[in-house]
Amino acid sequence: MPVPIDGRNAMYRRNAYAGIGLTLCLLCLGCGGGGSDGPTTPATLEITSGPTATSIAENSATITWTTSIAAESQVDYGPTVSYGSTATSKAMVTSHSLDITGLSADRTYHYKVTSTDGTNEVYSVDHLLTTLKDYTILLSEGWAEFEDADYAAAETKFSEALDKNPSGAQAELGLGWALALGDDLTAAAEHFSVSITLGITTADPLAGLAAAYRDIPDLDLAIQYALEALGLDSDYQFAHNSSFDYHDLHLLLAQCYYAQSEYASAQAQVDVLSPLNTLDPASPTYVGNLLLEIESLGNTYGGW
Repeated sequence: MPVPIDGRNAMYRRNAYAGIGLTLCLLCLGCGGGGSDGPTTPATLEITSGPTATSIAENSATITWTTSIAAESQVDYGPTVSYGSTATSKAMVTSHSLDITGLSADRTYHYKVTSTDGTNEVYSVDHLLTTLKDYTILLSEGWAEFEDADYAAAETKFSEALDKNPSGAQAELGLGWALALGDDLTAAAEHFSVSITLGITTADPLAGLAAAYRDIPDLDLAIQYALEALGLDSDYQFAHNSSFDYHDLHLLLAQCYYAQSEYASAQAQVDVLSPLNTLDPASPTYVGNLLLEIESLGNTYGGW
């Protein structure tokens, strides 16, 4: 059985000649020999530094360590201390470096290293590493933060996802929504537009653009994008915020049309939301009553 060779149990060594008696004659003071030096003790195989996990990615990592003398390299690794996978090199080196591959993103793995010089074998205790999160995981975490209304955390997750995949349309969309609800409307509009360029064909970025441009404000663009969103999906519902749906787009249109003194168009939107309203365009107080009706609807809708 191997025994620990240091007090921390950090390294173990086996000797291929265990059980064979060896006699070492040392030259003593007073013995003949003309003052020649005695024999030197052979260097012992030891792990002198590491092992260390470097270049950790979503699906791989590099394990490095050094030994006192040249030896072969081996890394055992896996999700438990039973390991299950092995990387090896027969090269006789003192600076060891092996890539371990086939890992899964955002998981913890166990690993240990072994070196042998043909006579002795030395190995480390168990170590741990955690792989990086991939685009899909970061995207999912971003939407989870968004749904919890932590828009700053969502922005961070979506940005990290874009670092992994700069062409990630869904991350661009998520970042647009996180920025919009964090009141960075101009940046939000840019990310909504990029998500469309990258291939998003749902009403989500259009609805986001409509809401952003209403508050920037650019009412013409707000109206344009709201109409496009409703044209794609007349029963629009934002999957990541159930309080924002087609009602809000109709309210947004009513607000924008009213602000542009397009009262008939504003009332057409009000009629969608409140079919039984009693607004009378012939009334001398019609414009004021229309505004009151829009403001009242804002208490019911207006999820953003």
